[in-house]
Amino acid sequence: MYTINNIANFNEPPFLINCIKPTKKEGFHSGQSSFDANDLLFLATDALSHYIILMYLISCNGLDDQIIYAANQHTKNSLVIKNALYLRNVDFESILYKLIRSSKNTANFKRHLYSLFNNKLISSDDYSFVCACEI
Repeated sequence: MYTINNIANFNEPPFLINCIKPTKKEGFHSGQSSFDANDLLFLATDALSHYIILMYLISCNGLDDQIIYAANQHTKNSLVIKNALYLRNVDFESILYKLIRSSKNTANFKRHLYSLFNNKLISSDDYSFVCACEI
């Protein structure tokens, strides 16, 4: 399984998988993973993944070197990061719970994402989110 190990990596262009051009080795990872019964597995598109990982990092680490570096890159993502740093007491569990709960209904999901976008906490993009969990 491939995971993003640095929030600044979201500033790089994505490696798109399609049927027209060959897949680049550095942009495609495959394999198998095992999960425990209590693990939470979700898939999200890049802008939404950026938001989720950013909220996680802020809730766990506060302002660390990785976040400072990414915030100073002068990109659309750095503006999102700076806005997120103004949030007080980021509770990652409630952020993730709200995202999962809203994703069960298209209208609620859309409203939630518009709210995040209007508060400049997420970049303009296409948003998809799939969660293999029950809440």
